[in-house]
Amino acid sequence: MDVINCKRIVFQGVLARHATNADRTVLREFADLAERLGFESPEITALKEYPRARDARNPSEISKPLLVTDGVGVKKKRRCGLPSMEEYVEDSDSLFVNHLHDVDEEQGEGITSFFVRKSIYSAFFGKPSPLPLEGLHPRNNAIEEEQELERQELERQELERQERDRKEQEKRELERQELERQELERQELERQEQERQELERQDQERQELERQVLERQDQERQELDRQELERQKEGIKPSTACSLAHIPTRSRSLKALKIVPPST
Repeated sequence: MDVINCKRIVFQGVLARHATNADRTVLREFADLAERLGFESPEITALKEYPRARDARNPSEISKPLLVTDGVGVKKKRRCGLPSMEEYVEDSDSLFVNHLHDVDEEQGEGITSFFVRKSIYSAFFGKPSPLPLEGLHPRNNAIEEEQELERQELERQELERQERDRKEQEKRELERQELERQELERQELERQEQERQELERQDQERQELERQVLERQDQERQELDRQELERQKEGIKPSTACSLAHIPTRSRSLKALKIVPPST
């Protein structure tokens, strides 16, 4: 009869384990808790791949589970092994660190199924003590951590955005300065070109004036030469011929001068 009861208990425990779908967010929170407590394993690493919970119940809203009860409580043969479906459903809302680490003691005739769960937990993780975990909840911690990570991520994104904006402004400012420099260079080149053209124009005008002056002087010189020639021609005509008629020949001049040429 005892063997049959044990088989029934084990069968019910197996059903309780397989009939319940595990909440991945809860598994993630337990993995985070195990890691904070210093445990490391491939299973914990795998569980940390599950998403974090965004909404969680406040453990303060859950009533404190009882450890003892009036009457017999859980029988001795039910104080080991897997819990039954009824016990699992009854204790599922109380399996939080703040309850498992509660050091308050209670007096009673019998123990509850949660006392059994707490004892098994203590056998694996050590005797409960009022650690800083008191008053905290894995889900709340996970939510706060996630919120902190989100805040840091938003701050990082905001800093990156500000940095991008600053670099973009610097880039636009450099481009503006480069355009201004190019515009100033273009204006300077235009001014130099205008000055060069003005100097060339002035030089051409000077050369043209010099050419005109030279031409005018040449014309004046030619006119003077022509007038001089005409004046000379006019001075040689009748008056000059008459004066030459009164000049004696060489012989006459010699006789007049009483100069006798030597006889041959």
